[in-house]
Amino acid sequence: MEKNKVLIFFSLFFILLGCNEKDAEQSNLPYFGVHDLEIQTDSNGKKIGADTIYYTVPKFHMINQDSVQITHHDFENKIYIADFFFTTCPSICPAKTRQLSRIQDSLIVHSLFGNKVKLISHTVDPDRDTPSVLKQYASIHNIDTKNWYLVTEEKEYLYRIAKEGYMATAFADEDAEGGFFHTDQFVLLDKERHIRGFYDGTDPMEVDQLWNDIQKLLEEKNTISK
Repeated sequence: MEKNKVLIFFSLFFILLGCNEKDAEQSNLPYFGVHDLEIQTDSNGKKIGADTIYYTVPKFHMINQDSVQITHHDFENKIYIADFFFTTCPSICPAKTRQLSRIQDSLIVHSLFGNKVKLISHTVDPDRDTPSVLKQYASIHNIDTKNWYLVTEEKEYLYRIAKEGYMATAFADEDAEGGFFHTDQFVLLDKERHIRGFYDGTDPMEVDQLWNDIQKLLEEKNTISK
């Protein structure tokens, strides 16, 4: 392997690409997911360079707490945080909601909510978590639903988006508390839907790090790949 090529580390579920010199000029946050190399050639077909094509969360559609469709277009040119929960969750969800509310409140204080950063929480229990139930949950937890969407869709679609889109775990499990097993992670995405970080949503210290990493993304001049 040539000296200046990017080193790629393989793991069971994803490939994490280390930062190259161009990355280092920006936030130094990693890019998660399987990446491709786009080879550049001159008019004679000789290789003159290569661009990294970073993993991008696929386009999506959801229904929010107001029965309005939410799509990837609602997050264009926005940093956003995604997570998975359900309203009757007896274990980690209340803690996650409290921690994400901390992020919401900080974004509001710093005039970043909506214009720079948004939040999206996907139910893993769409049979019970109808839009009206999600709206009630939002009201109870003082969620600003203009910029923090609580969303639902068909169960199979939600679980596929979790696994294939956000590299997250979400599925029905009668042996799990509340009947569902889902990730405790918050997923941080940049303005081009590249995954830039995973954080334990029940751990205040990791959520503090999430806040710091949001600041790093806000300071990035441009994302550097497709």
